Amino acid sequence: MIVHIVGARPQFIKLVPLYKALAERGAPQRVLHSGQHWEAGMSDVFFEEFGIQPDEVLKWSQIHEENVAAMQDVLKKWSPATVVVYGDTFSTWCAARAAKRLGLPLAHVEAGLRSFNAAMPEEEARVKTDTVSDWHFVPSHRALVQLQREGLDRGAKHTVLTGDIMADALVQRPRVQPISGRILVTLHRNTNVDDAAIRAKVVRAMERLAETYEVHWPIHPRLRAHFEQDAWPKNIHWHPPLGRDALLAQLDAAEWVLTDSGGLQKEAYFCQRNCVVLRNETEWVELLETGHSFLVDPHSARDAETLEASLKKCLKTSTPEA
Repeated sequence: MIVHIVGARPQFIKLVPLYKALAERGAPQRVLHSGQHWEAGMSDVFFEEFGIQPDEVLKWSQIHEENVAAMQDVLKKWSPATVVVYGDTFSTWCAARAAKRLGLPLAHVEAGLRSFNAAMPEEEARVKTDTVSDWHFVPSHRALVQLQREGLDRGAKHTVLTGDIMADALVQRPRVQPISGRILVTLHRNTNVDDAAIRAKVVRAMERLAETYEVHWPIHPRLRAHFEQDAWPKNIHWHPPLGRDALLAQLDAAEWVLTDSGGLQKEAYFCQRNCVVLRNETEWVELLETGHSFLVDPHSARDAETLEASLKKCLKTSTPEA
């Protein structure tokens, strides 16, 4: 039996193609949900749309050793032949630890990615998970080379260049003409949201952009928690957390995407939308090289006006066809 351990929106999306491919081959499978993204809009809606239900859902703890122990209990009960983890969240690394402490073979989907920012929790999760994984499913040649540089290449049967697991379904979607001047914004990363000064700078810059552009913003629970005491900018179109189909509809409508999400960077590219990454680095360097993605770091901008100017400079950039 193969057990997939997921816990956050990007992992739910990555789970589907692999789960269905294995199901077509008759592989017995179970899905363990860590509970990291627990809201219906961040979790239930995806499983309902995909037609896959987790076999067990845990209660997420801010104490990660408690998550590891809870996952171990389920894995002991299920006795899988292989555990599969995805991406680079806290769920990924907790699941990897749980599997290895039980001596279970571990496969990592999206292995080899690096932002080279050691302060990012995601960087720690992806590096440590690669270190203990028995199989690396690698999305790009650059990621494969990185594993080789780190001495983590397990050999041809265990480190496999698969391509991006999210690509096939997205690149086959019909092209949709965007609405001129429409922007899709998402913000969830702790470095942008939890710091009051950075958060205020980003929100103010988006509010100023909304004077010229049509700004649509699905609000992440992390950001929403800070808005409960703040006034929401009225000229921004706010949305609740969106399911897969609803987010793709927003992506189709947008001319540009402004995000700090790793997954949405890729989705924007596959759907042939230009993207500003609200960070000073990205694990998807290939997207920068295409000329469709740009880095703008809110931390380095002096104030909201400076950040707005940097964003507008990108928005006026013409890029080639994907």
